[in-house]
Amino acid sequence: MDYIGIISHFIDPIVASKDQIKIEETVSESKKDRFFVIRCTNEDMGRLIGKHGTTANALREVISIAAKNNDERVHIKIVSLETKEEEKVNTEEVKDEENPQ
Repeated sequence: MDYIGIISHFIDPIVASKDQIKIEETVSESKKDRFFVIRCTNEDMGRLIGKHGTTANALREVISIAAKNNDERVHIKIVSLETKEEEKVNTEEVKDEENPQ
């Protein structure tokens, strides 16, 4: 399934700088887990997260529903373009952010 295309379809109408959005898939040890990082400007980051995280949570929910058809779990993290490219996104960190206890 083209998760990057699906994510792009939902975030393009929300963001102001479509040309500066980067969606990357990170490596996972699990075959069922898929991890995606959305890199964007600080302004667009606020738009994608939304008030109290409502927009980000809605995006995660919609993508998760699509992934369940393929017996997969999708995790999404939104970061600023100002974050260093060399910094690896820890897949455990993404899981913890999506499932606070």
